[in-house]
Amino acid sequence: MNFDRFPTALKRGLLIFAGLLSALMIFEFYLRIFPPGDFSRLVDEKELYVPDPVLRYTLRPNFSHSVGGEGQGTYLVETNEHGLRDVPYHGTDGRKNILGLGDSFLFGVAVPREQSMLTLLGQSLEERRPGQFRTLNAGITGYSTNQEILYYMNKGR
Repeated sequence: MNFDRFPTALKRGLLIFAGLLSALMIFEFYLRIFPPGDFSRLVDEKELYVPDPVLRYTLRPNFSHSVGGEGQGTYLVETNEHGLRDVPYHGTDGRKNILGLGDSFLFGVAVPREQSMLTLLGQSLEERRPGQFRTLNAGITGYSTNQEILYYMNKGR
């Protein structure tokens, strides 16, 4: 391919893009070899998870364990009676439920429940529309999109 035909700005843009892509690939490789924090070391997976015939595993209902590590601080991982990282939930009181499905980001690894993404969304909605919505955190570390769909079909409706 003859690069002499391309304008200088396009050549520079392609070089910058290639450099950024290379840097991201190297960073991804580094993170796979030296992960920043392994959640499984903080919580015994045999305690937090229970086998599920459809989903492979779910969170153990009524689980409570304080976790933390060097430089990470300590926080509490708790689940309610339904195995959600959320406050107890006993049916509806006229509010619309917002079920959050996701992986460790939604679960809120390394943060207290009060600082998880869905809890903060619930607080924001409560400020703007008091008593109209409830958020339910069904984020489970390690879940894929397939498991999230199966969770919704089997437990989320």
